[in-house]
Amino acid sequence: MEFLRQRTVSCRQAGVLLVLTSCLLALITVNQRMFGTTSQQESASGGAREIVVNPIYATSDGERRRCAAGKSRLLPQCVIVGFPKCGTFALLKMLDLHPDVMARIAHPFEVNFFNSHWRRGLDWYRRMMRCSSPGQVSLEKSPSYVYDGDVPARIKAMNDSVRLLIMVKDPFVRTVSSYLQDVSRGRSTKTFEETVAGNNSGGVNPDSLNVRQSLYYNYLLPWYATFRSEQIHIVDGDRLVTDPVSEVRQIETFLRLAHKITEDSLVYNEAKGFYCMKKGSANQTKHVCMGEGKGRPHPDVDFVIEKNLKTLFWPYNEKLYKLVGRRFNW
Repeated sequence: MEFLRQRTVSCRQAGVLLVLTSCLLALITVNQRMFGTTSQQESASGGAREIVVNPIYATSDGERRRCAAGKSRLLPQCVIVGFPKCGTFALLKMLDLHPDVMARIAHPFEVNFFNSHWRRGLDWYRRMMRCSSPGQVSLEKSPSYVYDGDVPARIKAMNDSVRLLIMVKDPFVRTVSSYLQDVSRGRSTKTFEETVAGNNSGGVNPDSLNVRQSLYYNYLLPWYATFRSEQIHIVDGDRLVTDPVSEVRQIETFLRLAHKITEDSLVYNEAKGFYCMKKGSANQTKHVCMGEGKGRPHPDVDFVIEKNLKTLFWPYNEKLYKLVGRRFNW
């Protein structure tokens, strides 16, 4: 009897263990589907690994795998690699108006493959692109690329004839914009002056992240050392706000595209202070404008702090002009 009782208890324990195991497997499956956990199963053809794509990386046309007949997902022929807070999102939206540009405009707008997802492999990166037809330019933007010294060589290894767009704007204005983004995201509770202040009264700290990341010359050196200057086009972010068609036309020429984006493609938004995109047919047009996080009003900055910041930026700006062969109205 004792033997039978022990066997009964063992069977019950085994049953509980089986149920718990089944539940655990079910939770793992749900987690993979919800959060895109990477599958590490090797294929029979020789070790290629299949990656389960996180749902937030769905492509803008709603298809993660298949394209319509005659279309395919290509690695980008053009990448917007920087600088943050210089208008890269507005540029992406404007270029998407061109019929021969297939820009990644799905969430997340920045793939960050070459710095954050490099180990996922180029096939994963390719699946992040939109389906494009022959002759169309596949394009993505991840402006944080410009700050990572490993990225230029990685992009060149992907495509040594790739074309790069790099946006700059008045470094003082970019510094303030960067600070405002930090405040809006809860990363800072200091005033702008406290954020950039140096040890002495009115001084500025060149090691402040907001300031340091506006020293464009320092970050562009590895890019010009890796790529031919003909592969890099510097976009004037200030001019994109005031005269977008003229600035975009230079990009169309750089990408060897017909000039298709005209004054009729855009409409000026008085409230925001910059242009919105016209989308749709002639009979049904809608205006696509930047979100609330774009074009934030800038605070008045202490005169001495502003002057000292501009003094700090001046020699770096002069070296930048020589490097890129173009002057800006800063």
